Amino acid sequence: MELNTAELLNTVIKLFIIMVVGFGAYKLGFMDRDFSKKLSNFVVCVGTPFLVLGGLLGTQDKSISKLKDGLLIILVGFGIYVFSALVAFASTRMIKDKAQQGIGEFALVFANTGFMGFPVLKALFGDEMGAFYGSFYIIAFNTVVWTYGVYLISKNSDTVKVKPINMILNYGTVPCILGIILYMLPWQLPTVVTDAFKMVGDITIPCSMFIIGGVIATIPFKKVFSDWKIYILLVIKLFFIPLSASFIVSLFGVDSFYVYFVGIMTALPCASNTVMYAEKYGIAPEFGAKLTGISTILSVLTVPLVLNIINKFFV
Repeated sequence: MELNTAELLNTVIKLFIIMVVGFGAYKLGFMDRDFSKKLSNFVVCVGTPFLVLGGLLGTQDKSISKLKDGLLIILVGFGIYVFSALVAFASTRMIKDKAQQGIGEFALVFANTGFMGFPVLKALFGDEMGAFYGSFYIIAFNTVVWTYGVYLISKNSDTVKVKPINMILNYGTVPCILGIILYMLPWQLPTVVTDAFKMVGDITIPCSMFIIGGVIATIPFKKVFSDWKIYILLVIKLFFIPLSASFIVSLFGVDSFYVYFVGIMTALPCASNTVMYAEKYGIAPEFGAKLTGISTILSVLTVPLVLNIINKFFV
């Protein structure tokens, strides 16, 4: 398959511009910390569920074959998170500050697969295919982020109390389960309903970039680029993990789509959840903002570069 790197670059630049708008809005007083926290809650609790439902239910071509492909994507996603978690655990032992260590580990494991992944996948594979397969990957993401991810955030904090039931039934897993059930039904929801789901879900993409830009605006400029730990972690995040994961997948002789898919979803910058959780629970929010912000800035160059390397050597 041909990789449209020009469209990919355009999409990443658009997302970067939206982040800059969020930065400017914060500096001009249109956003503040309270607004950012409320917007974070809205994105996590309202926007993300509809992003998943819109992607799963918006396809007009239901089939057992596509469902099997989607379930394979979920399994691939779980495999990626196991690999990323092992790399993240080993890579963050150098950080002595426990709060920064937990946030750093979270940032390495979780990429911005929903808020940046969806537009990038749509740019490369088309609206329907990108949204559909992206939604299945988000099922793996939500399952892991609301269990292992919450554990990483809570283990170094006395203020974050997590109930086991909330790690199973939450704003991430429930819409995923509901979406799969509705997809498997023999009838289709009316287009006006699925279009509404998509419209609400699409709100999350610019909102998440606003949040990242706003949090970066709170950090003194000299501090943004002065932490050496950030750059070590980001080399691992933006190069080592995606290239290693893509190489491992290519060894199984699968279709090139899966190699590209894995490369894209792991090459994306640190998840917006890194900032939103750090901000919400007060766990090294500045460190989380640096990781997410700088990785988002660098991704304009690193995502196309990584995918070109994959295209040249792994497929």
